[in-house]
Amino acid sequence: MSSELENMAESLTKNLIPQLWAKRSYPSLKPLAGYFKDLLVRLKTLQDWIDHGQPVVYWLSGFYFPQSFLTGVLQNYARAKTIPIDQLRFDFDVLKEGETVEKAPETGCYVTGLYLEGR
Repeated sequence: MSSELENMAESLTKNLIPQLWAKRSYPSLKPLAGYFKDLLVRLKTLQDWIDHGQPVVYWLSGFYFPQSFLTGVLQNYARAKTIPIDQLRFDFDVLKEGETVEKAPETGCYVTGLYLEGR
């Protein structure tokens, strides 16, 4: 067995993400079991998007690079309103816990998975 495969086997035994996978994957601090569960949810989310079109609510933390998605949201708004993108900024409305939405907003987007820290 090569040293790479040996390292992979050792990682799997210790419930760690193998380095070979981590080099080609999204960043994660989760142990292997949590990482794999998260990966399956990410794949299902993308497959639902392909099968059923754009979602009403986007799972922001499920994107590999959420900043690019948010830049795209700004670009769509800037084009629709013919405003330079560098003059835009985000405005947030936080929904109440348990509140659901049935359709996407006319401008902007609904997201889930945005975590804030504060004191």
